[in-house]
Amino acid sequence: MKKEEWKLLKEINESISLNIENKIKEDYKQSKRANVADAVSVGLYWLGYGILITLFQNMAVISFSGQRKYKNNWWLSLLGLNLLFFLYFGEQRRYNKYFDKSIEEREFPDSIKEHKEGFDRVNALTTKEIETIKSKSLFTTSKINGKNLKELGIVYGSSVRSKNAFTDIGAGIKSMRGGKMKAYTKLMNETRSEAFDSLIINTTRSYEKFDAIINIRITTSDVANGSSEILVYGTAVKFK
Repeated sequence: MKKEEWKLLKEINESISLNIENKIKEDYKQSKRANVADAVSVGLYWLGYGILITLFQNMAVISFSGQRKYKNNWWLSLLGLNLLFFLYFGEQRRYNKYFDKSIEEREFPDSIKEHKEGFDRVNALTTKEIETIKSKSLFTTSKINGKNLKELGIVYGSSVRSKNAFTDIGAGIKSMRGGKMKAYTKLMNETRSEAFDSLIINTTRSYEKFDAIINIRITTSDVANGSSEILVYGTAVKFK
């Protein structure tokens, strides 16, 4: 599967994507140098990593400086300190290449293809189409005059937003003298609009063809201190 399909799979079904990741990890064979790095890491841990590295660095600098008369051998200390890091870094790059190749060789799960088609429909949905559905295909009633309806299922959309500290300060001052709180009004209008957008997107993802959403209701609730959710739900229908 392609990288885009893999990202989509992780978004659609986390359980399946985790199973694939675990399977790839099980099949991956670590390189010999990584095994050596593991063994060295364990040894350094038990012998005292800091002390051993310090001794190694000092001995290396003294040896090279005294016998071969090399000067400014500070780079040897850095080499000793970061040797394991480079070993593991190289192994991680090797694993990433193996992982990408394994993903490319796998097929997109058949059980998720229907969801993939839904996501493709959402990606093709334009802002203009969303606004058109908002204005012509959303109803609070259970019937549409002159239309025979076939119910497809319940659909919903939601949005959660929080107020910021500056809005609270301004609203607090405004509440002392009374009047319309424009900041809160704007916040709720934007949240409601996002909830309707979410409703349309979720419906488009779930049903290939729908003609309207009826029985629309709106509810609000406090999710946390200073944060509110607007939930919009209804029934997706198709004209017979």
